Amino acid sequence: MDIAELCRRVLELGATGASPISLLGVEPDPQFRDLCALNYCGRYAKSWTCPPGCGTLEECARRLKAYRQAVVVQLIHPLEDSLDVEGMTEGQKAFDRLMQRIQKAVKEARPDALLLGAGSCSLCQACTYPDEPCRYPELAIPSVESFGLDVQALTEKAGLPCSWSGPRVYYCGLICLRGEQEDG
Repeated sequence: MDIAELCRRVLELGATGASPISLLGVEPDPQFRDLCALNYCGRYAKSWTCPPGCGTLEECARRLKAYRQAVVVQLIHPLEDSLDVEGMTEGQKAFDRLMQRIQKAVKEARPDALLLGAGSCSLCQACTYPDEPCRYPELAIPSVESFGLDVQALTEKAGLPCSWSGPRVYYCGLICLRGEQEDG
């Protein structure tokens, strides 16, 4: 599956946007990773896919360096208004389901792909972190932010909309690829 076909497939699976980018020059930034430590979501140090369970920023940077390109995946979810917490929760669940569908489709064709989602993993009702290994390491998807990446910059680089105004919320993920797959 080449990158153009992958973008088409991601849109078929329900994304509102999918666009390829080069990962050259995309570097983790401690300031974005530090936002995780503020623990606004309540998942810091409580999940294998969130810091510190997902690895140090240096470890995440090493993992990311193995990939040359990515598809930025976007889901725009409508809200009643800017205070619609229920709508935001519904949107997060919709994005998680989308990324799980994408993971299933991508892993068949590109088993070495690295998927990064939005927010903490939601596969298990209670994560085993830090007492036991992850129950589903092949299915767990760390977040873009846990890797210290700037979601706004990635969406801009991909030419996708990202706005913090209006009655909608934007979810962003990445499908990181080692290189263009040869046809045939």
